[in-house]
Amino acid sequence: MFEKAYLIMGCTELLLLMILISKYIYFEQLLHHVRSWCIYLMLFLVCEVLASFMNNGDLSQIALPFVFFSGIIFFTRKSKKIRGIFITVPVTGMILSLVILPVSLIFLFSGSMISAIDHSASWIWIYDILFLSGFFLFFWKVKRRFDESVINRTLSTWERNLINMTGLFLFIFTLLIVCVDEFKIASFTQNAL
Repeated sequence: MFEKAYLIMGCTELLLLMILISKYIYFEQLLHHVRSWCIYLMLFLVCEVLASFMNNGDLSQIALPFVFFSGIIFFTRKSKKIRGIFITVPVTGMILSLVILPVSLIFLFSGSMISAIDHSASWIWIYDILFLSGFFLFFWKVKRRFDESVINRTLSTWERNLINMTGLFLFIFTLLIVCVDEFKIASFTQNAL
């Protein structure tokens, strides 16, 4: 039961991070009313709870934040809605790099990414504390200033391309780091024997 609640909390953190990145880095005009946000987040939480209790070991619960994020981008954009769905990939790359790059330092000393990820699970709650404290500090201190500067701001083509390429690079890089055990190449000395 605790694991399911923790997974729901993690998926909610992921969705909130994706929304914050899309709003304050990509300058997406998302929902405007508090009531709309409440309905959206309650619908997400209900779907997460249903997916966690009807889970048969598939990845539907982990995929829900990405589906809901793509949905909010699709429904709130006025034009280029299909292209907006693909913002999910660079935003995911930005978020995964925050988690995987510190874990990859453990990989340097352990020699196996699987053991590094298993080993880091004991202190992964530090990420949750950092996220929650940063989230509350953001809304308490910084959000008002950001909202004033973001009101009519849009990205130029080169800025959007730069952010997309950076996010895509981070996405591919973190996937390669996670899959490093699958790509191990035997050394030449072992092949010679």
